[in-house]
Amino acid sequence: MKIRKFYDDDGVFKKLARLENFFSDVFEDGDFKSSPLVQTNWAPKIDIKEKKDSYEVTAEFPGMNKEDIEISLEDNILVFKGEKKFEEKKEEDNYLHIERSYGNFYRSFKLPEAIDTEKVDASFKNGVLHLVLKKKPESKGKKIEIKGE
Repeated sequence: MKIRKFYDDDGVFKKLARLENFFSDVFEDGDFKSSPLVQTNWAPKIDIKEKKDSYEVTAEFPGMNKEDIEISLEDNILVFKGEKKFEEKKEEDNYLHIERSYGNFYRSFKLPEAIDTEKVDASFKNGVLHLVLKKKPESKGKKIEIKGE
């Protein structure tokens, strides 16, 4: 009965629009409206490949510089965080359509084996980050010989 009333009053989309207006009023002075454009959730695309002695990570950061990205590794958790900023809006700019996303991001990945933090190689070129994370020698595995009869 309540669901039917929800639809009958003035429609789902009108209720959602009112809810959106409420939240935009509540957060008007906060981080949610830090630019003249509505910021969407943005996160870099990340691939992690396991090799025998290492993990290879490729992450896409289009339109960003390496200074905009912070990477950390602690307790086998690899963390990427930073912000993809919108280019400065000029008075003469007249956008008709915007699809590119901007905003803060935070991604974390738990790696299954211990990483040798002294043997991490990172390179950044054309908005693509490449990481090679060497596994600690004891985490590579060892064949166990069975003794006895």
